[in-house]
Amino acid sequence: MRSFALETIGRALLGLAFIGPGLVHFWFSSHKGQFRPIGLALLETSAGLALALNLRARWFVLAFVVFLVADAFAAHAFWAKPAAEQSDQALHFFKNLAIVGGMLLLLRGE
Repeated sequence: MRSFALETIGRALLGLAFIGPGLVHFWFSSHKGQFRPIGLALLETSAGLALALNLRARWFVLAFVVFLVADAFAAHAFWAKPAAEQSDQALHFFKNLAIVGGMLLLLRGE
């Protein structure tokens, strides 16, 4: 039996993984265009909100899975980074994969 409260908290926290970084790109000018174009930051923020509020979440979950796997291998390929960056990039790589795991659990539950 699924717990509505636990699922709601889980969705909110997974959504926050996208809402937070999306808002950072808007708030801090040094980030504008540095990692993602502003349009993608807007998409990231709005899709994170949709996930947190369970609004058409299935489509956003699928999009996030694709985005996170691509981002993990394209932007956080720790094995190809200089030794000084490998630890930090490995954390981001495995964080992305862990979030994908949470997203896949959400898909299973719907």
